[in-house]
Amino acid sequence: MSRFLVIYQATVATNDNKPPQTYIGLTENSFKTRFTNHRNSFKDHKKKLSTEVGKHVWKLKEANIDFLISWKILKHAASFNPVSERCCLCLWEKYFIICRTDLATLNRHDEPLSSCRHLRKYLLSNLMC
Repeated sequence: MSRFLVIYQATVATNDNKPPQTYIGLTENSFKTRFTNHRNSFKDHKKKLSTEVGKHVWKLKEANIDFLISWKILKHAASFNPVSERCCLCLWEKYFIICRTDLATLNRHDEPLSSCRHLRKYLLSNLMC
């Protein structure tokens, strides 16, 4: 059963005349839950390396640069479907990172190479015998 989830963008703007930095992410949970996790990574020093946008925010904090983060939903997509063996959620995230680099300046360049993490729950190794 596939569910429609979101690909989102965070834009980090500063007042130091540098262009805003952007991050593309996805969530299989609700956006509200993912947003809360991001916000916690901005506040808790122990979690500062948990996301690329978190790393950027901590660099700005440590340099005493004021910033403002805005969020927007870019796309709704279905997660992994075992019938089609396709995860539209991961495919759309990869599309935005590769083809719309202006929307993903903070994302790592190796992110699109990773395999779909949503298919794991459908693997035989997860079945209980």
